[in-house]
Amino acid sequence: MATTSGRRKSPSSCWHTEIGNARIDANIGTGVKLRSEVTKGETLMRLDRTCCYLAALFMLCSGICQSDRSYAVQINTVFNSIGDAPNFRAFGLSPNGQYVVGWRDLNDTRVAFRWDEITGITLLGDLSGGRVWSEAQAVSNTGLVVGDAEVNDIGGTNPFRWDAVSGMVSLGTLGGSETQGFAHDVSADGTVVVGMSKDPQNRQIAFRWTQSGGMVPLGIFGSSQSSEADGISGDGNVIVGSGSSATEGWYWTAANGFKGVGLFSPGTASIPRAASTNGNVIVGEASTPGVSNRLAFVSDGAGTFTSLGDIPNATTASVAYDVSGDGGLIVGRSDTDIAVIWERVNGSYHIYDLKQFLQDRYGLVLDGWELQQASSISADGRTIAGYGVSPNGGGIRAWRVSLGTPVPEPEYLAMIGFVSMISIVNLHRRARRPL
Repeated sequence: MATTSGRRKSPSSCWHTEIGNARIDANIGTGVKLRSEVTKGETLMRLDRTCCYLAALFMLCSGICQSDRSYAVQINTVFNSIGDAPNFRAFGLSPNGQYVVGWRDLNDTRVAFRWDEITGITLLGDLSGGRVWSEAQAVSNTGLVVGDAEVNDIGGTNPFRWDAVSGMVSLGTLGGSETQGFAHDVSADGTVVVGMSKDPQNRQIAFRWTQSGGMVPLGIFGSSQSSEADGISGDGNVIVGSGSSATEGWYWTAANGFKGVGLFSPGTASIPRAASTNGNVIVGEASTPGVSNRLAFVSDGAGTFTSLGDIPNATTASVAYDVSGDGGLIVGRSDTDIAVIWERVNGSYHIYDLKQFLQDRYGLVLDGWELQQASSISADGRTIAGYGVSPNGGGIRAWRVSLGTPVPEPEYLAMIGFVSMISIVNLHRRARRPL
């Protein structure tokens, strides 16, 4: 295509428009016309550079915005103090994080409760026949609660299930003359309940309960003289529990029956407390050789049995109460009454004081709170429930924390800014090169 020669003016003093492969330049204010050939490919290259500039600037700005701790706290992370009076303790959390259950002690009574953000506290009452004494241990995604309540004047208990329609209903017994039974956990959908009851020989026996089959004993594992089911996987297929003292804890499936979870050494005991959604990760506490204290453990049920340790400067005693659905987060307590969390990073678990973890990583302000126990964690690991000492009126209070987006570490923000600036400089240099 032929071009007309002419003196090129400064880009800052001209406007241009493009149609196809042709561009017409006009000098503003002088009326002198300039023509040059710019291909469609050159136009796209300029647009590409512009997009890169914007992307780099977005990285920088987003890093700066995320450094605002108040945004993360006010928008994403919520800490709930549960109960309008002291002596509320939370022991269970539904896998979806919606419901919290536990009990409240008041004088010589104990009453189970269920809490959610919409309805608040619901006191669940008790079973007839004994004093007012009920404990809620676990809750399903549907809000069905399980636990135990007294049924006679000598402290005998029955396991129960509770829902908003039927109220509190006893699950019965395994036939023992000694009335003692507890429901410790329930599957995510609420169809399977596990716990312990006395059999006709008055032995403590782990049970599995369903609506269609009722209460069915699981039997006894190994050399133990008793058994008790403490937890169940979210899918309802894996049950974990323990036996009499100085015996190995176990997990149970309908297909394979009992299997041992492991021990720190022969002659010690292990007590599994919970299992991940599919049962592949099991957590609890176990005796250590030559020491009276127990340490939290994690097991994959296939021979890998690992100590989770305790926080620094503690009494070297800890217990793991629950695990997230994928096994990446574990919650529990140090023996110094400090709630703790273990996080899996590159295959290894690292322990943190939970209060410090929430303040440092999520920007929460928990001045005056003493988080004493983290009892349960949701399947996605984003919600935790437990209890501690509240700064508002003192006494033990239940709590739930819903986690948002972590507050980025200062070093991470600095890295984002550095990389973004380098990208902008390099793009600017490339933009100045002739096409």
